[in-house]
Amino acid sequence: MKQIKCIKCKGDMPELRLTKYGYNFCVNCSTVNTKRGVSIMKGSGEDTWVETEIMEEETYQTHFNPEGRYEITFGIEEEE
Repeated sequence: MKQIKCIKCKGDMPELRLTKYGYNFCVNCSTVNTKRGVSIMKGSGEDTWVETEIMEEETYQTHFNPEGRYEITFGIEEEE
C-alpha cells in the first residue's frame, strides 16, 4: 500500500486515507473523541416515543455523572 506523509506529525499514513476519505492527517493525529448515546422517552400515555441523544463524553459526564461514580458497562469496560 502506498504511503504518504501526515501533514501534522510527518509520519507515514496510507495514501488511500487521503484519496478515498479526504483526511490529510493520520489516525494518531485525529481529534475524534468518544461519543455517548442517551435514550430519552418523550410524550405521555399511548403517545410515547424514544429518541437517542448523541453527545460528547465530556457533556455526558457533566450532566449524567457529575460525581464520577462507577458505571455499569455490562462487561465492555476498558481494562487498566
